[in-house]
Amino acid sequence: MNIDRVLAKVPEFSRFATVKELGELVRSVEDSRSADEVRCVGRSAGGLPIHHLRFGRGRIKALFVGFPHPNEPIGGNTVQTLIKLLEENNEELCSSDIEWNIIPCIDPDGAMLNEQWTQEPFSLDRHMRGFHRQEYEDQVEYSFPIRHRLLQFDDIKHEAAILRDVLNDVLPDFYYPLHNNAGAGGAYFLSNRDLGGKANQHLIAVAKEYGLGIQINLPYEQLVQRFADGVFEILPTSRWYDSLSETASDPDHLVRIGCASWEYLVEIKPAAVTLLAELPMLAHPSDGSQVHSGENLRRIKLGIDAQNKFVAAEILQTWDDVSPFIETSNPFYKKVYQGVVSQRRSLAAGLAFSPARTEDTLFNSSYSREAVEGERFNVLFLEGYFVLCHLYEFVRLLKAVPEKPEIAAAIQRLDKIFSDVLRSISTRMEADKFSQISPRSLTSVQLASGLVALNAIMDLQ
Repeated sequence: MNIDRVLAKVPEFSRFATVKELGELVRSVEDSRSADEVRCVGRSAGGLPIHHLRFGRGRIKALFVGFPHPNEPIGGNTVQTLIKLLEENNEELCSSDIEWNIIPCIDPDGAMLNEQWTQEPFSLDRHMRGFHRQEYEDQVEYSFPIRHRLLQFDDIKHEAAILRDVLNDVLPDFYYPLHNNAGAGGAYFLSNRDLGGKANQHLIAVAKEYGLGIQINLPYEQLVQRFADGVFEILPTSRWYDSLSETASDPDHLVRIGCASWEYLVEIKPAAVTLLAELPMLAHPSDGSQVHSGENLRRIKLGIDAQNKFVAAEILQTWDDVSPFIETSNPFYKKVYQGVVSQRRSLAAGLAFSPARTEDTLFNSSYSREAVEGERFNVLFLEGYFVLCHLYEFVRLLKAVPEKPEIAAAIQRLDKIFSDVLRSISTRMEADKFSQISPRSLTSVQLASGLVALNAIMDLQ
């Protein structure tokens, strides 16, 4: 496929696609009969339809899945673009000997809970106050069954079971869950196998062409293969568990998680290729910077760890006062209860949804050195700011409670705490230097990355 010709057809976007708009597009395709198959493969826990579209019957089967994580909206625009191009019989796509399978939105309930921020220009404050993402064990992506040493997980999420059935039915040669890192930190790519030097270079070149920085270091890079600078092996859940076993006294408590969808696919089709394009929505001059920061990496991480625990402790104190008024059916309840409240006795080990564990930070010898600016930025953003976004879901839970003086007072107190902590992180990150990457650029890079992988697969067959 000539990728440049495809990208020339990517439209302009002023914002990210909504669940309603994707549903309307599916109905339009169904009415026009432009797809070979349109079917509802199930309904979300909240009753919203989940669709599977198929175009063509090529030798290579590809499966694109939107919203494997609900807070990652680039995929909505990517599937929207891909469906419209296929509906228009785009020559490059339709003559490529590929069967195109698309799930526009696998987690519509979660995606809608993020539309408070995806429909407006990005700001750290707006994103924090409108953010939602389930804990690992409740996500579509990480709730597939696994049995590894003492790690046993078989409570597959409702929407993940729907995705599993589609994987069983399609058995794709190329699987593309449309992730993005939903923030900043530079673009990077993950694959379960090396696509080859030509494809790896093309992935990086496309990202750079659209102004994205490249993240050449990962926090866990010692656990995976590096195929190229910015292109890495995907980390299997079992390997993550094994690494935590080396520094954590109770990894079975920390890893409350299943395996990922791509790991399940490898079990049923070992030759399948999976690609993840982790793209930032914001650019910052510190992204990927190798300039020395003058700060010790362990000290930065411990400072953020302490800040996270302070906010969590304030939430726990508030919970004791307001829990009788909280509706357990609220979608934020389970996240807050499982991620914070039920972890009260293990808070010293770190928050359940933090990418860092306190024991690892304390005793991992690789942190006893000076951090480069890119590493410092990643700690502040991913371990600090993003954990703050997770914790703010408690305030969203409180805001759903019918007006009561106790709740109003708790919201006012916590809002001030979150605002103060956000202001501190923003100052340290130099948030005024952020610039937003256009939705069209992000869509173009995500779509192009999938086409690069498909070209590589066709070259190998």
